[in-house]
Amino acid sequence: MIAELPNGKGRGQWQRVLFDEFGDSPHWSAIIRCPECGVHLPIPNHTIAADGRVTPSVGHPSGTCLWHPSSPLLLGWAPCPPNPEPRPFCDPCVRCGARARQLGGWGIAGGGLHCPPCMKAILSADSSGT
Repeated sequence: MIAELPNGKGRGQWQRVLFDEFGDSPHWSAIIRCPECGVHLPIPNHTIAADGRVTPSVGHPSGTCLWHPSSPLLLGWAPCPPNPEPRPFCDPCVRCGARARQLGGWGIAGGGLHCPPCMKAILSADSSGT
């Protein structure tokens, strides 16, 4: 199956996205929206050539939809900007030393910054009275 997909947000279109933004290797790629079922198909580990040709093939992980082009073409694809450097780590958890590049789920308790698992343990201990 040959598929030519324009840039956009609708079915059968693609968008450039930044994957692993808060991880060790942020990089540009794309998300394709299936023209048949509308499911978003991220392709972070695929190769996108300068002309927009995607390899390897793109398919649905669950196998529920039959749309599976062997090498879709992302119309209007342009070279990506350079990949950003990884974000710096925040201060470590004062309880376990865990580190992260974002503070979602982190909290302050007892005068220090705690990671989500330690915050959960602290809150559980507080609610149980121990």
